[in-house]
Amino acid sequence: MPLSFRTTTMVSALLLASSLSTSASAFNFDALVDAAVKTATEEVGKAITGSGSPASGATDSQSNPIGNLISSVTGASSVNTSKPASWPSQYRWYAYDQTAPQPTNTGRMRKASVPGWESGLAFNSIPFQHAIVRVHGNGKRKMAIFSDPLCPYSKRQEEDLNKLDDVTIYTFVAPFLGQKSEPIVQQIVCQPTNQARAQAWDNWILNRVEPPKVPNCTTPSSSIIRSMQGLMSDDGQYYNQVSPTLVFSNNLAVGGSIERKYLLEMIDLEFK
Repeated sequence: MPLSFRTTTMVSALLLASSLSTSASAFNFDALVDAAVKTATEEVGKAITGSGSPASGATDSQSNPIGNLISSVTGASSVNTSKPASWPSQYRWYAYDQTAPQPTNTGRMRKASVPGWESGLAFNSIPFQHAIVRVHGNGKRKMAIFSDPLCPYSKRQEEDLNKLDDVTIYTFVAPFLGQKSEPIVQQIVCQPTNQARAQAWDNWILNRVEPPKVPNCTTPSSSIIRSMQGLMSDDGQYYNQVSPTLVFSNNLAVGGSIERKYLLEMIDLEFK
């Protein structure tokens, strides 16, 4: 769905007010990730060595079962996927061979208070473990998008995201607009690696090329939709029935597609 006039007005007002001194609760995403990775590494080490302390002394991938296991879990292994011959020249094609941390959140997403904004969502409450991770450039900016693969407004939004540099986009693909989208959701999220899923999503949403056929799997669709249950946008619509929904690392949330000029400003907006 497109951004409403009311929300567009709020975006403009928020951006104008951003130069003023404001205060907002913030979280350190990188610290959250570091802590999660440290804990996971220690626990895997204990399990492998059978001791109460992590394994140590490994210096390469062949002698480091902990590193190999973590790489496997986070989808770091490479997949040979090349640019399709039919890829439209107006869009960038990404290798998506970079990974990004995916902290696990099993509860529901939470609202967040953002000065001048009615419908903030806590970025650190997102169930990142269910995301397709797409890293552009150095990935330093972070955002999430929740999309139905049959939504034309999601396609329009992705056209702008495709040209966004230095951003990590946590992408949640689910049948937000109805179960008729589930078959294509299956074929995207059941691809064997994060890289294959990311490229399958781009090729579908921008190029309308169906992903390589793979066996069906248990998708996280219900978990993603359930995590947003009861949360409403400023327009009074439930986020889990809207496509796309954007959530930025500064906790700004938008139900609906947003123009490129607002997208660029909102992802960089900081509250001090």
